[in-house]
Amino acid sequence: YDIWHPLVFGNHHSAMFELGVCVASYTGVLALEFASIALGKFKWLRKPVGFLKSIYIVLVILGVLISTLHQSSLGTLYVIVPEKLHPLWYSRLLPIYFFFTAVGAGLGMTVVESYLSWRGMGHEAPLPVLANLVRGMVVIQLTFFVAMFEGLIVSHKLGYLVDGSFESGMWWLEMALWVFIPTIIAFRKKWMLTRLGVFTAGFSGVLGFLMNRLNVSMTAFQWSAKVKYVPSWQEMVVSASFVVVSFIIFAYGVKYFGLFHEEDLEPIDSIEESAVKAG
Repeated sequence: YDIWHPLVFGNHHSAMFELGVCVASYTGVLALEFASIALGKFKWLRKPVGFLKSIYIVLVILGVLISTLHQSSLGTLYVIVPEKLHPLWYSRLLPIYFFFTAVGAGLGMTVVESYLSWRGMGHEAPLPVLANLVRGMVVIQLTFFVAMFEGLIVSHKLGYLVDGSFESGMWWLEMALWVFIPTIIAFRKKWMLTRLGVFTAGFSGVLGFLMNRLNVSMTAFQWSAKVKYVPSWQEMVVSASFVVVSFIIFAYGVKYFGLFHEEDLEPIDSIEESAVKAG
């Protein structure tokens, strides 16, 4: 709620200033993108909605560019604290890492959303398209893994991977969810021919992305602070509530604002019967 502070009081040479500008701008662009859908039901707003639809592609491009700056700025925040961040996660390339991993997570989240839309609302996205998204995600994450592992070798940090510490365990868990599991699934053709297999790869990639952000912002800092922080149950409930509310809002949007075309919405039973016959 203090996102406006950097815009008014911030240092224009600060990474936090750029982050605040990007978040505020990105939120505004998203609002304009959705306004063309949300306001479409009001006939007296037909002209403004028509204008928004005419510049929709421009808004999408702006959203992509601004989110690119946003993700790299997040990485920049951690570059300036090398003595406080655990060596397994610190790198001068963090801005680049943050950007490319966000792209991979975006592909994985698209797969997850498509699967849940199919299960809950009958919106069936083409399986080959989702499979290609998973493959693209795996390519990005493998590239990231190789670059990061090479950085650990060059900076003589490999010993931290096998020292049996809590941090090394969290690093391996992050890599398992983020890189290893999606890669194994992507190379198993049989699994990639099923929606469940594609969803599992995408979901694992998204969980790995979340683990990375949590490890960088919490696990890596706790190492230098010599303290261990475990979220309380109240914090977990609040976080889970945000996710649930997001699903409810999305379902409401599908039902009342026509996010999907009518022909894309099939009864769940008919889709499941088709899947059983195909399987």
